[in-house]
Amino acid sequence: MYGTNYGSVSGIIHLIARRPVVAASIAVVALAVASVPTVPPPPPTPPPPAVVSMAAPEPAPTPAYGGSHKHTTYSCEFSGKTPTNLCKATLDAVATFLNNDTAATVVVTGDMARISAVRKYFTQGESKFGIDAKRITLVNEGDGNVVSIEQIP
Repeated sequence: MYGTNYGSVSGIIHLIARRPVVAASIAVVALAVASVPTVPPPPPTPPPPAVVSMAAPEPAPTPAYGGSHKHTTYSCEFSGKTPTNLCKATLDAVATFLNNDTAATVVVTGDMARISAVRKYFTQGESKFGIDAKRITLVNEGDGNVVSIEQIP
């Protein structure tokens, strides 16, 4: 009763009824605050451009066995008197090299029975490579299960 009572609803209604200019000012401020446009955030910065550098292609790796035109030696393990499957794969690769390069030769070193089996495999064996026997040099050394095949381009 003593005071303004602007904090209560009835006090605010009383203020607006007695002072219409204040009521209009409050309404204008409320409309202005409600209609303030919001500024959108700035767009994200683009990523830096990718740097592309050109490099010379690397040379192709040399095959693990056979097919190389380098002076290379391979070992071939036998199981008894017959070559293992891994040995046959090596012999196939060397035979393919010999078929592709008609001037190339091989030197086969090892036990006589096993090096003869290698020559037979290249010339008339199950693989049917048909390589000329003159291109295969046999060197009888040792009596182990491993045969050395030297590829000479």
